[in-house]
Amino acid sequence: MQATIKRYPTSPISGQTLGTSGLRKRASEVENTPNYLENFVNAMFNAASNLQKPGKIIIGGDGRYLNLKALDIIIRVALSRGFTDIVVGKSGFMSTPAESATIIRRKAEAGFIMTASHNPAGKEHGDFGLKLNMSNGGPAPIEVTSKIEESARNIKEIVIAELNKPLNIDSVGDIEIECEGKKAVVHVIDPLEDYIAYLHECFDFENLKQFVSKYHLKVQVDGFNAVTGIYNKKVFCELLGLPESSLKNAIPMPDFGGKHPDPNLTYAAELVHAVIPEDSPYDIGFAFDGDGDRNLIVGRGAFVSPSDSLAILSTKYNDIPFFVKNGFKGVARSMPTSAAVDHVTSITETPTGWKFFGNLMDSGKISLCGEESFGTGCCGIREKDGIWAALCWVSILAAESERAQRLVGVKEILESHWAKYGRNYYQRYDFDEVDKKAAEDMMQMMRDNAKTVKCDLNGVPLKFCDDFEYHDSVDGSVTSKQGIRFVFEDGSRIIFRLSGTGSVGATIRVYFDKYSKDYKADQTKVLADMVTVAYAVSQITKFTGREKPSVVT
Repeated sequence: MQATIKRYPTSPISGQTLGTSGLRKRASEVENTPNYLENFVNAMFNAASNLQKPGKIIIGGDGRYLNLKALDIIIRVALSRGFTDIVVGKSGFMSTPAESATIIRRKAEAGFIMTASHNPAGKEHGDFGLKLNMSNGGPAPIEVTSKIEESARNIKEIVIAELNKPLNIDSVGDIEIECEGKKAVVHVIDPLEDYIAYLHECFDFENLKQFVSKYHLKVQVDGFNAVTGIYNKKVFCELLGLPESSLKNAIPMPDFGGKHPDPNLTYAAELVHAVIPEDSPYDIGFAFDGDGDRNLIVGRGAFVSPSDSLAILSTKYNDIPFFVKNGFKGVARSMPTSAAVDHVTSITETPTGWKFFGNLMDSGKISLCGEESFGTGCCGIREKDGIWAALCWVSILAAESERAQRLVGVKEILESHWAKYGRNYYQRYDFDEVDKKAAEDMMQMMRDNAKTVKCDLNGVPLKFCDDFEYHDSVDGSVTSKQGIRFVFEDGSRIIFRLSGTGSVGATIRVYFDKYSKDYKADQTKVLADMVTVAYAVSQITKFTGREKPSVVT
């Protein structure tokens, strides 16, 4: 195959900004704006420190609409910049955790991940996303993404290779390309290969398979018709021995079959209604988001919140082979995540965004980290990992059942944890697609009033109100304006954040976190006073016109 380098002038395109983890835009905007992807990909190569000299790069994605077009452009821009060692997942597939593992195992300089994560997909109403990962396998830090944004704002020229025939990436193998005298190879790989090898280092699959067989474990796994479908079959059916009937929505589709791949109680209703009832035939259920880095854990009679999952994994790490082999050094959580894990061990508190865990993991300070937004992961890779979290829970069930010599369920483990450590009642309100200026004005009003605001929580006085600022203990960097906190004398917290993962307008997230030793209370009643206070101090209805949230988790 032959390639010729072309250069042509361009102009900046407004709105090419990176949120919590990369670019997120409506697919229709990306598709209908001339040079949208060419501009942005060139900006990435112009600005990112790990793309300044040719090295190995990995490209994959969650299978959503426009991914194949983006993949083609990334390859051709890479060729034009002299990159000769390009690795892509077959048919463009590779989950985010799998790509992190592939970057690490193949010692790549960078990875391009085509995903809008838990956002919907499709031509008309779906989103497209693209993010850059570094050589450690983790998301690009703020100093890199800021330079990419600056490059996009000032771009004047597109540099790209033109191929003499289309690339075929639907078969594993090497594609040799000669680009103006330089030979390059596009390696099309099985997107499962490196990730499954990594999972074998983390878990004892023979033991887990025996456990599943011994107790006839009934499991349901929802892949939302996204990329984890191809991984779920390998992991849950081939390695654990579960029947294929355990898998739901397991065929990746460009529009995810119309499903919203956010693994929470609202969008994973099919799984929730099948598994949570007390008379359910299922023992445990899992759902994973579009790119496979988020997880939902439910059991018969039980929903395991991400915050509780992190806390329980922190107490049961000896049941997880990865930690037995590598040690358990510490835990980090994002600031809005409930303080459940704080009652178990000392923690490091970071802003929202997996990239903030990277320095802590690279320096050996932490082994486990988690976010309230259904993300859990370990230092084995540098991304959160839905399937890894699910296998941790299967490992815990296996160990507890072995000790009890009977099948121990999710609900029993959850309630046993609460009985010992107490319970953090927790809820998140999402106000989606609100006017961006109105949301920013609301946040600024609370910042302005932080030192003088007066409120109490059913008689419990406010301890302080601030705008969370993170000081990285590894490199000394400071990240400000990461969420407004109302912290009360009993430790209860109300938190306001603008999300960086939406594609239209702004999303306001409001978090409620309250600790109690009584773990059997009604969550809605426990948090009712906090909701009233939150509406009052934020004036959210006045600013947004919204009386109710779009989603409650």
